[in-house]
Amino acid sequence: MAKSLDLLQELQDAYASLCNMTITMFDSEGNWVTHFSGINSLTKLILEYQKPSLQERVRKVIDIFSQITKPIMYEHSFPGIKFILAPVRIGEKTEYFIWAGVIVEEQTRELLREYFDTHMEDPSQWIKALATVSDTTEEVKQELLDSIGNLAKIVSDFTARDRMEAEQKQKFDILQEVSDLVGSPDLTVPTILERFLKAARGIDFLGAAEKTDEESFSVTHILSTTGGHLAGTAFSTGEGFLGQVSATGTFGFWENISRDPRTLFFTQKNLHPHSLFCYPVLEREEVIALLFGGSFSDNRLKQDDIDLGRIIARLLAIHKTQVSLQQRMNAQMLRLSVLLEICQVLNVVQDLKRILLILVDMSLNLVQGPFSCVLLRERDADGTTRIVSRGLTAEQIDQYRKDLTERYFATQSTDNPQSWEAAVHETGWGTPVAECPIVYEGQIQGILSVGLGSKKEMAEYQTLLSGLSVMGGVAIQHLQDRKNMDQMDQLVGILHRSMEQWDYEAYKLTADAKELAVSFAKYFGLSVAEIRNLAHACLLSRYDFDFLKETLPSPELLAILKEYEELVKEPEKVTAGSTFYGSVSQIVALVLTYLLHKESTEILSELVSVSTVIRENFIVFLDTREVANRQISIDKQISEWPLTSREQQVMHLVIKGLSNREIAAKLFISEHTVKNHMSNIFQKLGVSDRTQLIAKAYRSGYAQTPDSNM
Repeated sequence: MAKSLDLLQELQDAYASLCNMTITMFDSEGNWVTHFSGINSLTKLILEYQKPSLQERVRKVIDIFSQITKPIMYEHSFPGIKFILAPVRIGEKTEYFIWAGVIVEEQTRELLREYFDTHMEDPSQWIKALATVSDTTEEVKQELLDSIGNLAKIVSDFTARDRMEAEQKQKFDILQEVSDLVGSPDLTVPTILERFLKAARGIDFLGAAEKTDEESFSVTHILSTTGGHLAGTAFSTGEGFLGQVSATGTFGFWENISRDPRTLFFTQKNLHPHSLFCYPVLEREEVIALLFGGSFSDNRLKQDDIDLGRIIARLLAIHKTQVSLQQRMNAQMLRLSVLLEICQVLNVVQDLKRILLILVDMSLNLVQGPFSCVLLRERDADGTTRIVSRGLTAEQIDQYRKDLTERYFATQSTDNPQSWEAAVHETGWGTPVAECPIVYEGQIQGILSVGLGSKKEMAEYQTLLSGLSVMGGVAIQHLQDRKNMDQMDQLVGILHRSMEQWDYEAYKLTADAKELAVSFAKYFGLSVAEIRNLAHACLLSRYDFDFLKETLPSPELLAILKEYEELVKEPEKVTAGSTFYGSVSQIVALVLTYLLHKESTEILSELVSVSTVIRENFIVFLDTREVANRQISIDKQISEWPLTSREQQVMHLVIKGLSNREIAAKLFISEHTVKNHMSNIFQKLGVSDRTQLIAKAYRSGYAQTPDSNM
């Protein structure tokens, strides 16, 4: 603004010089906007005259001529002296006045001298100043009027353009500020309304309303230049001006509505709009909020103010969407972390009822619904189900249990993957419920059901609840697997120990076979489940297969033992290097053949029923195992020699060929101490010199290792 005033002052100075007049500008309240330009001696006396004061004279002039729309020439306070007053209009309103003087006509000059003689304390001073002012003809007066009128128009255009640029910059800055805050918790609806109202000068009130339920909205914030208490007022979709926008989802603008019955919504809260606008705030094509405002006067709202509101409404929609997405993401992350914790808990729980209670309690906590329950089909019992629930009455449990059992277990196939999808249903008492099948062993074995506040909540919770039901199915399956594994381990153990009573050799052979097979399986890279089956197969390999078929509940283990019999007892039926047999059965056959033939690797080449890869890896494994066992034995033998740790260090360095001096330097001891250690070593090991010591070490299998800083 300071820069603009400087330009106006320069323009005024130029016109004052051009017209040979004193010029200034003041606003509609009589406050000076510019300094006086072109002051002459007569103007100086007039400005300094205090009867009345200059300020009082200016305000009196404004009161008289406030309604003028073009430059006028007037005579006031000093008879015979005339001034020019030109209104500076911005739009339809006079905001400033340009004052210019003085004008003296030839026919009034003598009257002025008489007036000065009569009314002034120092008439000579005034008469002398009057003599410096030239007479103004009618033609010149009109030229001066035109010039000051042109100046007023220039000032008007300049001020309007400057103000428009300032307003545009302010609007841009506000839009930039709002844009920068989109998605941030610092951007609030009151902040948006305050910025909007500050930038849009023609708007007298602004408000925001948010959706409260499917058909209703409520005003949450209101800003007004005249007060008003609209906040908290509710309206329905389609009701009144605002309800129309909430129903259509399109921008609404109304003018001259002061007599419209629909304004009762505002007038009863002390707001009296003459014009009104309303923008919908959309999220996924649904109206979630409204931004509205208007004017109390009959002045037409500016289009750029309406456009600003449209942009702010869109930014608000983006902000709400981002905040909503962030909240959903945070909630989802929290739920995922809860799911992870639940998974960790379920992984260690060993009791079925506790698993079901965890599913019920956690789903109820995550969804905050009215109830939760798990219906589980009992194993080995036709049509029998058990249910664990929270939030249901006994009557509701019975009713819902029958409904679930009939829909999931009586009328549809439970092994069809299409029926495994989560679905929303409605209970007999009208509550929407999310139903997530619990699947294990390839069939629906139960249903996790969680009550919802509305069917729309299903979209938010479906993934979460489906994940929880999957975890429940996995936990129940693992629990059953652990139970089966424990039972199988017990059964195999009993059968193996029984073998000890009637065939100890077979008992010992199968025990050794298990140990060797498990070691090789780990070396070969079999899975934990495969190694477990391998161990069981080895322990039961000497039993009659027909007996095992009647005894073992595991089809998988029976298949391995059957393949083993074919590989060993009926090799003529097996194609050399066949790939039709599993790795587990081939390893069982390989290990038992090796042990039964006194640990001979030569016989393995004749076992063509086992794949070449497995045989070759087994032979390499046996060689590695032999070397490792031998090295362990040698290291153990040397470590058991009756030497102190320092004497062992000296002995290792002697074997490496170091002299007494080098050993002393290496161990940071004296050469004399080395000689003492050598004497003790010779005496303890029964040798007489270094050569015999080195020979004894190598006969014991000593192998040199890379040097270390002992």
